[in-house]
Parts: sequence; C-alpha cells; structure tokens
Amino acid sequence: MSTKKAQAISAEEPVLVGSSQKATYGGYSVWEYQDETWSLRKESCSLGYHAGQSPKEKGQFEGQLVRKHCEPVLEPVLEATTADH
Repeated sequence: MSTKKAQAISAEEPVLVGSSQKATYGGYSVWEYQDETWSLRKESCSLGYHAGQSPKEKGQFEGQLVRKHCEPVLEPVLEATTADH
C-alpha cells in the first residue's frame, strides 16, 4: 500500500477555459481515486458547464485527488422537420 498523501486543492483558484484572449470561467471538478475507480468528490462548475467524464488514466494511489476543468454543456442540435401536407 502506498503511503503518498493526497495533494491539497485550493477551492479559491479560478479555472479559466478557452483561449487566453477570450478566457471564460467554467469552474472545476474534483475527482478522487478509491477502490480502483474515480468518484466525483466536488463539482464547482459555472452555469452552462458540467463536471464531464472522470479521468481516463488509472490513479497512482488510493485517495489521489485530481482537479479538472468543467466542460461546456452542449445543447443537442435539433434538425428542422417539415410536415408533409
């Protein structure tokens, strides 16, 4: 069993997404690695953003915390349909 300790994550640090010229605050999510799987521990996303998928890589140790950028919510594209007359 690893004796590494989880790294502290600052909740006060804003996470900017987008280009440096047009950065938008999207927030962040915190994922914790326990029992060989990732669990969402905290979701601090701005309106219009969501936590997204869990980290793809396997955790390095139990209790590891990873902070990820929130992803924009994409609205489904509805195709216009015309009724047959």
